[in-house]
Amino acid sequence: MPRLMLTLHKFAAAKLNLYLHVVGRNHDGYHEIDSLVVWLDVGDKLTFSLADDLKLEVSGPFANEVGPKEDNLVVQAAEYLRKSCSIRLGAKIHLDKQLPVGAGMGGGSSDAAAALRALMELWKCDPGELNMDALVRSLGADVPACMIGAPALVSGVGERVVRLPELPIMHVVLVWPGVKLATSRVFAAHQVKDSNKPLRISDLERRDNYLKALLDRSNNLQITAQGLCSEIGKALQLLASTKGCVLSRMSGSGSACFGLFETKEEAQGAALYILKKRPSWWVRATRLRSET
Repeated sequence: MPRLMLTLHKFAAAKLNLYLHVVGRNHDGYHEIDSLVVWLDVGDKLTFSLADDLKLEVSGPFANEVGPKEDNLVVQAAEYLRKSCSIRLGAKIHLDKQLPVGAGMGGGSSDAAAALRALMELWKCDPGELNMDALVRSLGADVPACMIGAPALVSGVGERVVRLPELPIMHVVLVWPGVKLATSRVFAAHQVKDSNKPLRISDLERRDNYLKALLDRSNNLQITAQGLCSEIGKALQLLASTKGCVLSRMSGSGSACFGLFETKEEAQGAALYILKKRPSWWVRATRLRSET
């Protein structure tokens, strides 16, 4: 019987850590965090179809930055799923890489989560067979949150994810100054243990409480990352100087930074201003999305 030519299209949204506190280490030595994670209207695009083996094609402005295919998280996610669910099928995967690599926006993890969701559908896998702890160890700490694909509180080393109700609409300017920063370098250099302030869900229901809750918190990897990459400080200064910016901060372990704005017009104006100042930087005006 001929194989049905089913093709699936998935969007892998960019991730933001609106705040990120490093609160300790677990018994294995991994850093434990407390973070509020959200998703944006910019990201990578992936296409999947059945094949006899796994094949990955990469295009887009950052295609040359993804590294060897065997090291790509999309391929690793597919192999993890095939092993976990005893799958013998393959897939042809096309990745349109729109997000910069090594920027702290979870692009690779979001791609891996999109691959898992698509291939579970394509290969008819039971998601209950996925072990999230093993997934974190295999693919990275951001993947469980990316699998949820909605605003979430993340704790532990990334494996504990609590989905949140829809957050107030905010507009965002993303700034990547063109410098990669490896997560491992930042965590290795980081020495500060943050005092944790548990976030209440009620803090997120009203815009004024929501912004106050964010301003009361920070990304406590930011100072460490700035010591490794001076361009982060320059990006934050430019964001903070723009009209309407209510908060500017580094996302994840860097080097991408973001500013929050009340209106689309303010965000677009800020993005244009920053591009005029730094035409070689990657700058995007976007908005928070409720889910991927």
